[in-house]
Amino acid sequence: MNTNRLTLFAAVSLAIGGLLGLAGSFSPPAIRGVAWGLDGTALVMGALLLAVHHIKLGNEQLAAGFLTFVAGQTLVVSSSAMDLAASSPSFGAGVGLWAAGLALVSASSGMPIFVRATGAIASVLFAIVALRIFG
Repeated sequence: MNTNRLTLFAAVSLAIGGLLGLAGSFSPPAIRGVAWGLDGTALVMGALLLAVHHIKLGNEQLAAGFLTFVAGQTLVVSSSAMDLAASSPSFGAGVGLWAAGLALVSASSGMPIFVRATGAIASVLFAIVALRIFG
């Protein structure tokens, strides 16, 4: 797969994941599970494609950040059809890994400064959410 197709597939996957995640948040439980299951699958695919892209470019730290996000998202998607209260431990673990992935991506010089700054802020906020869930 050439670089243009890879990045296009990654962008489309992330956009679909974001839209389905948002739709699932405002849906009744029966639809929410399906929307969040598809959302998580699309996000995992997009993040994996970005990890492969950055490995090919020699940006190992960025790739590691995207792979860490994949690990967190798989925890979250594994409980997407569960009751919200029952899924909170998996969600907390996933959010903790999202925080770590964002920290890796934000610490990389391969990203623009605006992305690095917003990613660092999001990483801290996700870490706080994870700690509150675990507490």
